Amino acid sequence: MGVRVRCRNESPIITVGVKNVAATKKSRQVRSHFKVMQAVFFYSERVVHYEFLPQGRTVNNEYYLEVMQRLREAVRKKRPDAWRENRWMLQHDNAPSHSSFLVRDFLARHATTVLPQPPYSPGLAPADFFLFPKLKSTLKGRRLESIEAIKTNSLAHLRSIPKTAFQECFRTLKKRWQRCTVEGSSFMATRLNSFKARLENFYAIYSEIFRTDLVYIYIYIYACTIRAVFLTYQLKNMFF
Repeated sequence: MGVRVRCRNESPIITVGVKNVAATKKSRQVRSHFKVMQAVFFYSERVVHYEFLPQGRTVNNEYYLEVMQRLREAVRKKRPDAWRENRWMLQHDNAPSHSSFLVRDFLARHATTVLPQPPYSPGLAPADFFLFPKLKSTLKGRRLESIEAIKTNSLAHLRSIPKTAFQECFRTLKKRWQRCTVEGSSFMATRLNSFKARLENFYAIYSEIFRTDLVYIYIYIYACTIRAVFLTYQLKNMFF
């Protein structure tokens, strides 16, 4: 899980992710005897809240609702300016516990702005492309003998991440959003124009055979173009 703040006059964005941290062995891969699930919320300067999933519990709707309640309290204490003006935003993925009615209703009742996360887009989730790979690389190849050792080492590495790294993470996120809206639109237009050109060439050759079908193919091309424009419009409304 993670938190992001843009700048002093802009709305903070809180992004969310959950990761399993398991004991590992360097010589050969073996199934871990225990795992620890860690949830982390961070913004562009540091971590604002973290917690470990209690043993025996799962991340269901009820548990994630409790996490949201603790997160709000952490933001109130550590980001009082953003809390008073209600100018912080939450970004989390589309996991069932995140998108459940129970959680969505809670966030709506407390006027918490939630940024939608496009499905199957880990490249737009700071926890996936920045935080957890960084933690994984520091723990890789180490054998930890207890749950407490996993927690201690994980937190030590989490706290060692510098402010500059968090800032660079969200600069990268902004660039990726822009690529999705600008370059994505250009990519779709190029593909559609290429597709249209190939079809027109095909029907120029076989027009006598397929004369009555020309109108259908142009309608299909037009429909594809409308759909591409609609998808681009959705992305722009989502992020800007």
